[in-house]
Amino acid sequence: MAFESLPEKLQNVFKNLRGKGLLTEEDVKNELKRINESGIKVIAHNGKFDYQVLKCTCDTLVVPYWDTMVAARLLNENESYGLKYQYTSKIDSTQEEYNIEKLFKNVQYADVKPEIFALYSAVDPYMTYRLYEYQLPIMESENKIFNLFMTIEMPLVVVVAEMELCGALVDLNYCQKLKEKYESK
Repeated sequence: MAFESLPEKLQNVFKNLRGKGLLTEEDVKNELKRINESGIKVIAHNGKFDYQVLKCTCDTLVVPYWDTMVAARLLNENESYGLKYQYTSKIDSTQEEYNIEKLFKNVQYADVKPEIFALYSAVDPYMTYRLYEYQLPIMESENKIFNLFMTIEMPLVVVVAEMELCGALVDLNYCQKLKEKYESK
């Protein structure tokens, strides 16, 4: 999949960051290849997005082992599955919920010093890992949910990511009929 398939805003961020002493896509690709070959399990929050970005920018497939967003949806479909919400509600209620739009309001991401952006970026993996540590024993104690998560939901992350990258037609009327049928059960 080509870099050009990324949304224009994301393409511009990467273009503006090039040449500022940062890792190149090739550097990242080599490190991800090393990680893939070593068998390290990748834990993500919204792994579908990460899979797509890494495929399009680094031509590398990184298949998440665990997606805390998917797990959050399975554990409680009636609450927000956003990372910051999940972290503050499950791990640390004293943590102020924040988001990138608030922190970098009216600022082009490419204009933020890489050292500053790195600090922001480092918080999400920390929160994701802590959320994984919280979710794992709960999921393991719920055998049916854990089985559904590992055998159906996690493999679907890549399938859906590839469908989105290639484009797929969806019959919304049929989806609505299925929704009504199965919600009643």
